[in-house]
Amino acid sequence: MGRLSQAGAAVLRLCAAVGPALLALLTVLYTGRPSPLYLAAGFVLAAIILACDAWIIARRHWVTGGIALITQAAFVIFIGGYAASPFPAPSPVSDPLPQARKHPHPPAWQSACSRPE
Repeated sequence: MGRLSQAGAAVLRLCAAVGPALLALLTVLYTGRPSPLYLAAGFVLAAIILACDAWIIARRHWVTGGIALITQAAFVIFIGGYAASPFPAPSPVSDPLPQARKHPHPPAWQSACSRPE
């Protein structure tokens, strides 16, 4: 094998092994702030991971396949237990709200520009 094909094989193996971690990161980002960009990137990355896994199985690289299987199992466990933590609920208002002012205009010292009345 030439150097270019070895480098390509290394990239495919790396993508199969590290891809589920990147997919978990995209899942966290999408859950926190839904965006079509995160969703599309997740779909593309999932397709790339599947293609890399198919390449690994076809070439019978069992060590890399085992590592990829472990990272995918970790991804499934992460997704099964992940829940985005929402912001805590605000405390209820215990004091009564102040009454509205009955003046039609604020005092001159509060307004940005003073108007003659």
